[in-house]
This record gives sequence, C-alpha cells and structure tokens, in this order.
Amino acid sequence: MKKLLLLLFLIPNLVMAEEKFIPVAEYTANKAHWQSNLYEILYVACRCGFAYSSAHHQLVEHIGEDEVKEDLHKKGFDIAMKAADHIENTFGGDISRFDYSSLELTIEGIADFYEGEAKKSYIGNKQFNGIMGNDLKACESYDAFFEGLLREAV
Repeated sequence: MKKLLLLLFLIPNLVMAEEKFIPVAEYTANKAHWQSNLYEILYVACRCGFAYSSAHHQLVEHIGEDEVKEDLHKKGFDIAMKAADHIENTFGGDISRFDYSSLELTIEGIADFYEGEAKKSYIGNKQFNGIMGNDLKACESYDAFFEGLLREAV
C-alpha cells in the first residue's frame, strides 16, 4: 500500500517534456551514470514498465491471453515498484525530499507513446520492430539491475 501511495505521489509531480523519445539503450548510453541517479532510475523504470505493459496488451489483443505465457504487464509493474522502493529507501521514507524540478517526463506521455508504438510496431509472432522492439530488448538487459534494487532495499 505504501508503494502505491508513493507512485500516486510521483505521478502528478512529473513534468511534461517536449522531447522526442529516443531508444532506451541510446538514452542510457548517453547517461553513463544513470544507475546511480534517482531521476534516471525512475525514468528508465517508467520507460521499461510501460514498454512491457504495452507489449503485453498488444500480444493479448492479437493472440489471446492464453497464448501469452509471460505476463509482461506484471513485469512492468514490478520494475516500477522496485524503482519506487529504491527512491523511498534512499529518502528514508520522506519522498518529499526528491527534487522533481529536473524531471523531463510525464507518466501519461510515456504510456501514450508506448501504447501507440506497440500498435504500429507489432509484426506478428510475438515480435515488435522499431523503437518498441529495441526498447524491449534493452529493458530485458536491465532486468537484473532492477532486481538488484530490490535486494538493496532488504
């Protein structure tokens, strides 16, 4: 419950950007220390979370719930929760100390972006091309990092 409240606090405090979405791998390559910056962790977690969730919804729409073996929606939610836990632990539960003034994203903007990308880049056979396909691959490579955030929190 505490984590959900944290996310509800974060969502309205994220600031809109007029920035073109670049692939997650390119974004993280340009931010060499993203894994030690709370904003960057949150940004990548949101991008990966919505990429997984949108891919899941698209696969369910095209091949059906029974055929989608991996629950990508749950995987995306787990990444967001791990990032939220990490931020909460960093600030000792006082999330109000997080500096939101530098944020370049909105949850709605990221969600809308991936929803559109999933629809236009699904090529069948559980595969996506373009930025969606690239981001899913990049995010998969970051799974161990987000798992590690959970271990740090314990």
